[in-house]
Amino acid sequence: MKVFSSSLVICLLILMVSCQSSQQRVSYFSGFKTIQITDSSRLYKSDSPQTYYLHYRPIDIDMWYPADSSPTDSVLVFGNMLSLFEQRANFYTDSHAGDGFSTQLAKSFTDFFHCSSVEKILASPTQSRKDTKAAAGKFPLVLYMASYNGMGYENIQLLENLAKNGYIVASFNSMVATQAI
Repeated sequence: MKVFSSSLVICLLILMVSCQSSQQRVSYFSGFKTIQITDSSRLYKSDSPQTYYLHYRPIDIDMWYPADSSPTDSVLVFGNMLSLFEQRANFYTDSHAGDGFSTQLAKSFTDFFHCSSVEKILASPTQSRKDTKAAAGKFPLVLYMASYNGMGYENIQLLENLAKNGYIVASFNSMVATQAI
């Protein structure tokens, strides 16, 4: 009986906290931007000259953050997220190896989900707004580490929802960690 009473009290406390926090919850828009930095303590392509842009380890940090909306905001489409994969494949390999990846991935989606066209997939709007103004205030930070050979934007809905609910998400893609030459 004591265990049941304790469990009931804990459930009631959780219910009260969740009800209270949902009344106070503020909804934001989801801002998105990429920050590019270089880790000069780690070599990426060791047989290159020190001035070569891939000599030291480049790092892309995709940021989703609580944002205010304005009429000039640019809403990202799914094709923008797929093009990140293409752009980064080209950047990290110093080639054009990624050319066409966006269309190939969209074609795979149309085949799998029996959609009518690649263009519709690429033009589907996301909930993210590019480089929009961040909302004022302090927000908790979530570090999102993509799995092996994964990209954070593969879970775009999760990351957008976190930002819309008042979290800043810094997403690190595993491509950088696993593609060292």
